[in-house]
Amino acid sequence: MNEKMHYLFIGLGFLILGSVMLLEEFRIIRIDESYTIAALCLLGCIALFHRYQNNKNIFMLILSAVLFFISSAIIIDSIAFMDDAFIGILLFILVAGLFLHGYTLDRNKIGLLIPAGICLTLASVIFLDTVARADGEFIGSMFFLGVGLTFGFMYLMRDQDKPLEWAKILAIGFIAFAVFVFIVSSDYFDGEVCFPLLMIAVGGYLIYRGRRNGSLMAAK
Repeated sequence: MNEKMHYLFIGLGFLILGSVMLLEEFRIIRIDESYTIAALCLLGCIALFHRYQNNKNIFMLILSAVLFFISSAIIIDSIAFMDDAFIGILLFILVAGLFLHGYTLDRNKIGLLIPAGICLTLASVIFLDTVARADGEFIGSMFFLGVGLTFGFMYLMRDQDKPLEWAKILAIGFIAFAVFVFIVSSDYFDGEVCFPLLMIAVGGYLIYRGRRNGSLMAAK
């Protein structure tokens, strides 16, 4: 679709939608308000997708997909039963897939892996909490574990130009905190004992890291 036809199509869509809303306001026709919102989201989706085709901005594609998902969810929810949690899971998976798509288009934008991992983590948390009915202590630590695994995956994707040492530190920190949250919320462990042990483990790692870096500096 060229630029002229795109604006013609979008303008016609807003014209029809505005006319329908006006007729509904004067009680000439009756239409569910949710369908109006769905139509607005769909028009916004088309407009943003056209912008993405012109400038290849991944965030335009993400916003377009989110609006399309909202429009689809409203229509599906009005004609068929679908649990809200399931809709939320699909939304987070969709957004995560778009961030991953942006990363595959440009491997230099490794920061896109962070929101992708967080979205997948949130989808997993909702699934475990509402569908799988997992235990509460496991749910509490799942988010921090997912974020830690995200940074761990980023570290594994490093290259010589981007060593990403900070990603390794964040991965270890979030995973350790996830273990801590699981321990203190579980009935099988004593949190008052485990927290000092965790502090000792962190301190030992920092001492080891400091000595290792010092040895490397001396070798150079």
